[in-house]
Amino acid sequence: MNDELSPADLRELELAPVWILSAVGAADGKIDRAERAALQEVIQRCAGHSDSFVRAVFVSVAKNFESVWERYMADERFAVHALEAVADALDRCATPTQALHFKQTLVQLGMDVADASGGVLGIGGKRSGVEKAALTRVAQSLRMSSRRLIAASQSGFSSILVPLDGSSEAEAALSLARSLAAQFGARVTLLEVVPEYRPSAAVAVDGPGVLVPAASAEELHALANAYLASAVSSYGAEGWERVVVDGAPAEAIVGYSREFGADLIVMATSGSAGLKRLFEGKVTEDVVRLSDVPVLL
Repeated sequence: MNDELSPADLRELELAPVWILSAVGAADGKIDRAERAALQEVIQRCAGHSDSFVRAVFVSVAKNFESVWERYMADERFAVHALEAVADALDRCATPTQALHFKQTLVQLGMDVADASGGVLGIGGKRSGVEKAALTRVAQSLRMSSRRLIAASQSGFSSILVPLDGSSEAEAALSLARSLAAQFGARVTLLEVVPEYRPSAAVAVDGPGVLVPAASAEELHALANAYLASAVSSYGAEGWERVVVDGAPAEAIVGYSREFGADLIVMATSGSAGLKRLFEGKVTEDVVRLSDVPVLL
């Protein structure tokens, strides 16, 4: 455990998983038995986390779950305010890397809780609209997009991966990637994922929001490469690498991040609303879930 972690901060952090349950599990009206069981199961799993700070907190929660639950039941705060207090405690007692890992773990926990009670007889999506909105509020309350958290990192980053989908919304990640690269001397790779080519349905982007038929898979790759070259030029980052890969977006992003040796993925939470080619909410969530490295949203 971090030497700077006071008993008060530990008590605050112990409550964090239950506040996630409160924010997400109760979003559709009540916390049910399946959601509480999912919470306890995930807490046990997180007690084996590779980050020693995250592991220590979750081991403490697992050992004292009933007393933690009683403290939660007696706490009159709203979940959003309690999670803001968790973010404050992390600022005080954790390194930036530890804090980022802890926050990512909490968001993943929220996804698991939402999945535990979703769908009807196996039909439909696992997460309801209100649960998805709750997960967004959770990330906001935890200040997961905080530049200060990353900028203050003690270890820094050497390899940054930025997935793009051809939209200006996704390009919001580029300015932050550029400042991080300058601060840490990191190399940056821009990645665009080309879905599996199907002649009957293939389209390409010809300017914002304009679709034109794509004659071949080769043309899709050529268009993607041209777009990435334009993005590099627009942001004055001539030294950045550009890569186009095929496949399902989330799996391709995470797979290439491992091949590339990325220690940080920087991406927007949503991309082109009309096309929904890459940054649909589910894709972003899957990247966070599957990635071995921090994801800055």
